[in-house]
Amino acid sequence: MGTCNLWTGHSLLCRVGGSVPIPQKFFGEVTSPLYPKPYPNNYETTTIITVPPGYRVKLVFQQFDLEPSEGCLYDYVKISADKKNLGRFCGQLGSPLGNPPGKKEFVSKGNKMLLTFHTDFSNEESGAIMFYKGFRAYYQAVVAPLIPISSWILWSTQTEVTSFTPGFRAGQVPAQESSGSFPPPAENIHKANFSPV
Repeated sequence: MGTCNLWTGHSLLCRVGGSVPIPQKFFGEVTSPLYPKPYPNNYETTTIITVPPGYRVKLVFQQFDLEPSEGCLYDYVKISADKKNLGRFCGQLGSPLGNPPGKKEFVSKGNKMLLTFHTDFSNEESGAIMFYKGFRAYYQAVVAPLIPISSWILWSTQTEVTSFTPGFRAGQVPAQESSGSFPPPAENIHKANFSPV
């Protein structure tokens, strides 16, 4: 990837590439380097946001000021979670240029989210040097939604009863034969109320 030597006035910034894990917390803040001052050129890093197991990561941008471009090819923030790309963003909040994230809430299905910040070699527009502040985002751990036991679904196939309920034993709820397809046809899905054993 290369190196970056940037004097910030009181420290030397030398981080390009790689990843930065954030200690596991219930909430926190993620910013671009040097925020709210202009971010450096030729920079890329991935921040790994991790919350405790059993929780999801929710991320919201409070400030967003990156170089806008068609397709966000030059400077961008890419968000991914659960091996899926949640989006690639650039531009400014409230602007139609680029692809700013707006006030959208990004929520993972697991307890990790990756935020990649990438900049190209310059920030110029029509020959003039532009200064962009970068971004500030907040994250928090949110509880994964629970399905009440009374709403859990049971279905049967030709020879077995399948359940998502802890402690359920086949034979406690009468099973109907079905065609064996998965998911089962709607007429073979039954809601049941029961107690754990």
